[in-house]
Amino acid sequence: MTTRPVFGDVRPLPDARLVPTWLRTGGLLLGLFLAGCFSERSFGAYNRSTHTWNTPSGIKVEDRVSKHLIDPSRALKFEYLGDIYYFENTFDVDMFLRDPGAYDYHGYAPLYGGGP
Repeated sequence: MTTRPVFGDVRPLPDARLVPTWLRTGGLLLGLFLAGCFSERSFGAYNRSTHTWNTPSGIKVEDRVSKHLIDPSRALKFEYLGDIYYFENTFDVDMFLRDPGAYDYHGYAPLYGGGP
């Protein structure tokens, strides 16, 4: 006959499968938060007069359709109402031409960065 040792008031532990799930979820959320905090936009300053971002990796411009930051030397350029717009591909240019007012710089306040 096997006897169980008695260790006083023994309470069941939480399900061991839940602990790794919490850790994984918390780690994932922390990773996503830190990835967002360390984007080029958060380090860069937005220049409202030239519509450029000064980032640690150099001057970048924003494709107004896709919202990606791109190198101005590799971007497609299009002038509209006296402003230069930059695009990463011809699809974005076509989308801009369908409704330019939706992507217009006037009244534009970037979500990140500062600037003059």
